[in-house]
Amino acid sequence: ISKQNVFGKLYYKIFFENVNKIIEIPKDDIKPIDNPLDLFKSQIFSKPIHFKLKFLAHLLDVIASGEEMISLSNFKINPLPHQLLVLDFVLNQFKPRCLLADEVGLGKTIEAALIMEELKLRNIIKRMLIITPAGLTTQWKDELKIKFSEDFLVINGATFKSFKEIYGEETNIWLNFNKVITSIDFLKPKKINDDLSETEKKRREIHNKSVFEDCINANWDIVIIDEAHKLTKHESGEETARYKIGKRLSDSVPIFLILTATPHKGKPHIFKNLLSLVDPYLFNKLEDLKPENVKQISIRNKKRATIDFSGNKLFKNRITTLCEITWDSEIDEPEISLYNKVVEYISEYYNFALKENNHLMILLLMLYQRIVSSSSRAILKSLQNRLNTLEKIYKLAQKIKEISFDSFTELSGEEQLDFINNLFPVLKNPELVKKEISIVSECITLARNATIGRNDAKLRKLINIIDDLKRSENDKDIKILIFTEFKETQRYIIESLENLGYKTTYINGDLNLEQKILHKQKFQEDTQILISTDAGGEGIN
Repeated sequence: ISKQNVFGKLYYKIFFENVNKIIEIPKDDIKPIDNPLDLFKSQIFSKPIHFKLKFLAHLLDVIASGEEMISLSNFKINPLPHQLLVLDFVLNQFKPRCLLADEVGLGKTIEAALIMEELKLRNIIKRMLIITPAGLTTQWKDELKIKFSEDFLVINGATFKSFKEIYGEETNIWLNFNKVITSIDFLKPKKINDDLSETEKKRREIHNKSVFEDCINANWDIVIIDEAHKLTKHESGEETARYKIGKRLSDSVPIFLILTATPHKGKPHIFKNLLSLVDPYLFNKLEDLKPENVKQISIRNKKRATIDFSGNKLFKNRITTLCEITWDSEIDEPEISLYNKVVEYISEYYNFALKENNHLMILLLMLYQRIVSSSSRAILKSLQNRLNTLEKIYKLAQKIKEISFDSFTELSGEEQLDFINNLFPVLKNPELVKKEISIVSECITLARNATIGRNDAKLRKLINIIDDLKRSENDKDIKILIFTEFKETQRYIIESLENLGYKTTYINGDLNLEQKILHKQKFQEDTQILISTDAGGEGIN
């Protein structure tokens, strides 16, 4: 299932399925053996007693040593080679505390469950806690039930309240259950400050004690955190509430697994702080972020390298191309004018917001830069919403209370936009608000001109790419997955492609998990093109 060169000598790791062993053997020691089918045809058989004794010997060896995998034959799945490598890697750690960083789609859930089951069968763990995004709790519960016959309890706000009524307000609910799945946002501590009402302050204090602190102190044997890239500690030392969960649990449990396909995200300090949850001594400072240190506590399989037990690749080769979008000065004049005007608006009002220390307004303007780059349709919708907001509150323009932006950067662009729009970000100066109304109205006029009777340059490029793919692959029905950041751009792409005769479906954050799975099945069976926002990258196999 893998090979490596050690001082010029080639070694193979070989999985012996019948006895669930991975053994590392020098290439020179591997010899061909008689094919069992050939032996059978030649009527050459072992004595039954030899078979029984050998089977019993292997079984006793496994039970006695506790070093070999004993869980693999117990479940309704056939683990893939790379999943066995992950299991072997974790079990061979002095402390089973690791980052599982396989690329998306390689089955990190299965890997974590295999590790958990192996440790359970060895009587190393009994109390198990799995923390996921809210949308994935049901999926984890179902997969563990169907594939591993494990019954986990999902604890959320509603179930927690019910258990408090049953067991009493002073009871630590978490201690009553050995197998629990909960969501990271339900568990995270609530921020308390002097601006809160007494009622709200008391509610948050109760949450922090009975939900957060009680969970930390519930004597878990193993904690698994899925989508662990959401645990963010910045270079400044500021910790998000989600990171605080990881830190406290990491300090309180012996076995700690974090799962993410995107651990680095191009930010070394955040990556170092994530790894320090696994091993705070190995990753104490940024200089400790060396490849040899990272490899000690993390394992990452890539799609292009994964195979099945027959040696066949699991995925097609990936070809990545950056497509430059160029504007035609005549055809795209409306789009160019719109872009320039929006950038002018952003630049001017960014400076105004900076002077007022209006962080909410600054974030909104930065989002507009991304939205206008996404599509003319998307910026039109956003600016129309902005104009409605400004006209509503122009006469009431007043100081906005300081907002807590804990975990804001971890939201998708669409979620950030919804968050800010609901808070009515405006400047203090009514004259600047009045002027903004005029500028936004002008941008809306330009956006309408850019969307009527024409397509954006980026969409035209997308259509050309689709046509080229069909020709190069010699397949007019080739399946295509398109990602975009904002829902309005998603709707624009869907409408445009369907007008050209393509069958499409979509995934975005408005769909619950069951609906996302249905749309995924629709893509597999019927439609040619799937258009997804960031929501498609989380929790859908």
